[in-house]
Amino acid sequence: MTLIKQALSLLSEHRKAYIGMNVLYYGLIVCCMLLVTQNPSIQIELGKTVDQGLKTGFIAPVVKAYEEGNIPLAAALTFLVNLTLGSFGTITLPSMVIPFSGLFMGCVRAVVWGLLFSPITEESRTVFFPHILILVMEGQAYILTMLTAWLHSKAFLFPETVSETTHGRGFVAGFRLTGRLYVLIAIVLAVSAVCEALEIPFFEQLKGAL
Repeated sequence: MTLIKQALSLLSEHRKAYIGMNVLYYGLIVCCMLLVTQNPSIQIELGKTVDQGLKTGFIAPVVKAYEEGNIPLAAALTFLVNLTLGSFGTITLPSMVIPFSGLFMGCVRAVVWGLLFSPITEESRTVFFPHILILVMEGQAYILTMLTAWLHSKAFLFPETVSETTHGRGFVAGFRLTGRLYVLIAIVLAVSAVCEALEIPFFEQLKGAL
C-alpha cells in the first residue's frame, strides 16, 4: 500500500502534466477516428497489416493462447507484452536514450488506435464498443508511461528540478520516479489483461485489440 500511496502522491504532484497527457492521448484517438470516417481505406489497410503481424510476429504466442482459450496464459502473456514492450520498451526506454522521445512513441500508439478502432463499419463497431473499457484502461497505463518519460527526461536535462546538481544524478533520480509510477502502470495493465483474456469467446472479433 505504501508503494501505491507514493505513486499516487507523485501523480498528484504532477497533476497538470498528467491531465495534459490525457487530453493529448485521447484527443489524438478521437481526431484519428474522425479522419478515418473521411477515408475508410486507411483502417482497412492498417487492419491487414496488424492482422498479419499478429499471426507471424513476436506477438503470435499471445494470439495462440487466445485461440486455444487458455485464459490464465492469455492474461499473463498480454500483461507481460504490454508491460515490457508496450510500456517500457516502447515509451520509457527510448526516453532514457533520447529525452522525451517516448512521448512521441506514445502519441504514435494513440494515432494507431484511433485509425484502427474507429467505429465506421459494422465490423469495426463489433470490435470497438465491447472493448471500449479495456481500451480506456490500457490507455491510462500508456498515459502513465508517457508521464514517466516526461519526468525522467526532465530530471536528466534539468537536474535542479529534482534537487540534484548533475545530469548523472538527475538521471538516477528520474529512474526512481519512473519506478514509483510503474507500480500503478503494472496494476492497471494487470487488470486490463485479465479483462481482455475473459473476452476469449469473442477473440475472432476482438483480436485486433491485443
